[in-house]
Amino acid sequence: MNNQEYMNTLIDFIKNTEYVNLSKDVQKQAKKCFFDLSGVICCGAKNNSAKKAAKYVTKNYPTGRYSILATGDKTNLIGAALANGMAANALDMDDGYSLLRGHPGAGFFGALLSAAEGSECTYGEFRIR
Repeated sequence: MNNQEYMNTLIDFIKNTEYVNLSKDVQKQAKKCFFDLSGVICCGAKNNSAKKAAKYVTKNYPTGRYSILATGDKTNLIGAALANGMAANALDMDDGYSLLRGHPGAGFFGALLSAAEGSECTYGEFRIR
């Protein structure tokens, strides 16, 4: 399988998997990761590197309806995803995956929060999607 095939398989899994069909163990771990990232992104938003990213976004991205955490500023979806993603990784305390040697959650959690804000979904809808 080549890289594109792996990516397509992953995308298909994400698009076609329903939270309620996951095992109880996977649901429990997903909740742990969600709360872990939520706490880390809130604390990280106050970090100097996250503040610099937020300031950069505020100066260089257009105003929009998406929140930059801990600033009160609004920008477009891409700017909010960037700034909030930086906040998620600012303290380097977000979830890790040893086989990947990285933090897969930080890269998308800020974007996910911004997209959820734009769709005006509830917490329950956000958590189970």
